[in-house]
Amino acid sequence: MPLQALTPVEQAAARDAAHPDAQFLLSEHEVPEDLQLVLFHEGFTSVRMLRGLGETRIEVRDTVRDDFGLDAAGGIANRKAVAQLTNAWESSKT
Repeated sequence: MPLQALTPVEQAAARDAAHPDAQFLLSEHEVPEDLQLVLFHEGFTSVRMLRGLGETRIEVRDTVRDDFGLDAAGGIANRKAVAQLTNAWESSKT
């Protein structure tokens, strides 16, 4: 399943909605920009909100797969993106 696609207007709105702390955290963990924009578009715009992706790494992976369309089993690039996001999620809890 491919990652949810956003229109250019949705991408711009997602960038504008994102808090700098969330942008920094995700960029620091090299989360791909398209995944960052989907997260921001869906309302995960701050570090506090990113913590709500799940209670465990497994829940975060399930959320990314089921709600955003990015399945780690879909290839090495997907697995890497999911790993980058789960690492950022772990960092958001500290």
